[in-house]
Amino acid sequence: MKIKTVRPNKIAVWVKSKKFEAMYTKNELCINKWSGNPRKLWFYYSEPMVMTHFELPCVFISVDGSITFDNGRHRSRWLLNQNSDTIPVGLYNEHLARGYELGLIDRLATDDDLLGFDITFD
Repeated sequence: MKIKTVRPNKIAVWVKSKKFEAMYTKNELCINKWSGNPRKLWFYYSEPMVMTHFELPCVFISVDGSITFDNGRHRSRWLLNQNSDTIPVGLYNEHLARGYELGLIDRLATDDDLLGFDITFD
């Protein structure tokens, strides 16, 4: 499944899961638990029921070093639950340098990157 961010001024990046979690849990709106499968509305469809892309959570880095969301707190928790070393997110362009400085960003995403998790729905 391809990954995609369609929000203006966002860059798709792969972040280090453990670092992201540490920064995410500083936010009082953090979703601590997510059980179950992803929501269908987190995906783009080329036609009814033909998924083409996973919409990335849109995040920015607060002054205090926490992760704050434009959209995607639940998606982020689901991604973290997949126990991968890295997860994809959409990060504001202006926050790229800070993300590298804090050791959050693993790498920029490419057009060929795929979400490598099993996708099933309830």
